[in-house]
Amino acid sequence: MANNKKDYPRLADKIVDSIGGANNVSLCVTCFTRLRFNLVDDGLAQLDQLKKLDGVLGAQWSGGQLQVVIGPDVSDLYPEVQARLRPAGAVHESTPASGTKKPRTIIAVGNAALNFIISAMTPLIPVIVCAAFFRAIAVTIGPETLGLVSAQDSLYFVLNLVYQAGFFFLPIYLGYTAASKAGVTPILGMFMGGVLVAPALIQLATDGQTLRVFGIPAPALNYSQTIIPILLTVWVMGYVERFFIKRIPAYMRMIFVPFLTMLVMLPITLGLLAPIGFYISQGLTAAIMALGAWNAAIAVAIIAAIWMMIVVSGVHIVLVGVMLTVLATNGHDALIGPAAMTALFAAAGVTTAALVRMKDPTEKALIGGYLASMLIGGAGEPMLYGMALKYKRPFVAMALGGFVGGLYAGLTGAAIYSLSASNFLFVLSYAGGTTGNFVNGMVAGAAAFVVGGVAMYILGFPKLVSPSTDNLTDSDLAISR
Repeated sequence: MANNKKDYPRLADKIVDSIGGANNVSLCVTCFTRLRFNLVDDGLAQLDQLKKLDGVLGAQWSGGQLQVVIGPDVSDLYPEVQARLRPAGAVHESTPASGTKKPRTIIAVGNAALNFIISAMTPLIPVIVCAAFFRAIAVTIGPETLGLVSAQDSLYFVLNLVYQAGFFFLPIYLGYTAASKAGVTPILGMFMGGVLVAPALIQLATDGQTLRVFGIPAPALNYSQTIIPILLTVWVMGYVERFFIKRIPAYMRMIFVPFLTMLVMLPITLGLLAPIGFYISQGLTAAIMALGAWNAAIAVAIIAAIWMMIVVSGVHIVLVGVMLTVLATNGHDALIGPAAMTALFAAAGVTTAALVRMKDPTEKALIGGYLASMLIGGAGEPMLYGMALKYKRPFVAMALGGFVGGLYAGLTGAAIYSLSASNFLFVLSYAGGTTGNFVNGMVAGAAAFVVGGVAMYILGFPKLVSPSTDNLTDSDLAISR
C-alpha cells in the first residue's frame, strides 16, 4: 500500500548512498516487500546506516545478497531506486571495484548459486501468485468443490486458461529473469525457454520418441512447468554468449552472436543440461515424497514451526521453487505448502493477540497496521521486522502455533493443490482435493491461529524494550553473512 507521507526520491538517494553508490550495484530486483541488491564490493555497504533510515524496516545479508526490507510499498520505492542505478548489465559481479576477483570458495559458489536462483525466481512471484489465484477460484467454484459451474462453462475455461499460461510457460519467463541476472541477452534466455516448451518437443516426449540434435541422440522430455532446466541452461549460456561477444567484431554481433550462441547451446541444453535439470527436479520431488512418507506429521510440523524464520532469511523463495516443482509433478503438495500455510495462520494469530495484549497506543497502532498488511496485502515482513525481531517472543509463539497446526496437517495428510495469495485468501490453496482435505487444512490453520495467539497473549511483551528500532543491534535485525 502506498504511503504518501514517504519521500521516496529522498529515501532512494539515501539507500543508494548507503550501499556504496550506483556504481557498486550489479543488480537490483524486488519482491513484495524487499529490495534485493547484488553488489560489486560488499564491503562498501553500511548496514547500520541502512537500518536507521526512516522507511527501512531492516537490512541483512542472505545468500550473498543484500536485502533491504521496506514493506508493501516497496513497489513505489523501486522505480526511484532503479532510476539512480547504472543501466542493467553495466556492472557484473565478476568485476569488483578493487579489480580483484572474488575468491572461489565452496561457500562463495554456494552463495552465488543461491543468489542466482533467488534473483531469477523473485520477479516471477507476482505471475505465479496471480496465475495460481485464478486456478484457486476455478477450483472453488468448479465441479471440484462448490459445483457452481461445470467443467464446460466458459468462465471455468478462462480461469484455467490464465493458470495454464502462467505455469506452462515458466521456462520462458525464467529464461528472461535468469538471463537478466546472468548477464545474457534477455530475449535469448526467453528464446531458449521457448525451445524447451516447443510443441514439437513436447509431442516427441508424449510419443516416447528419441530426439536427435545435429545427429546426437538426446532424451525427449516435457520441460513445461519446469524450473531447473532453464536455470542451468542460462547459467552456462552466459559464458557462451560472452565468449562470442569478445571475439566477433561489433558490426557483426547483432546477427552472429545470437546465432552462434544458440547453435552451441542447443546440443548442450537438449542433450545434457535440460535432462540433468529434469532429473534433479524428479529427484527433489521424490525426496519430498520420501520425507513425507517417513514421517509427514513431524516433517510438516517442523517446517511450519521455523517457516517465519526462513522468511526472515529471505531464502524461502528457493523452497517455493521446490514446492512448484512438486506441484507440477504431482498436482499437489503435502509438505512445504501445508507447512507454509499453517505458519501464516500462526503468524496471523500471534499478531491478533499482540494487538489485544499491547497497551502502548503507538505500538498498538503499528501492530494493527502489521495485521492489515498481512491479511489484506499479503506481506508479513512488516510484522516480522517491526514486532517479532524487536520483541523476540512472537517467534516463540509462531513456532508453537506452527508446530501444532503443522502436526495436525501432517497427521491428516492435508495438501495444497495450487498457490494462492499470501493474504486471507490463501485458504483457497486447499481447494481442489476432497472436501475433507479442505476441512483438515482449515482445522490445521485454526489450531495454529489459536495456539499461536494464546501463546503470544501469555508470553506478552518485555517491559524494557523501547518502541524505537534505532537501538537494535545487528543480531536483532541482520543475519550474519
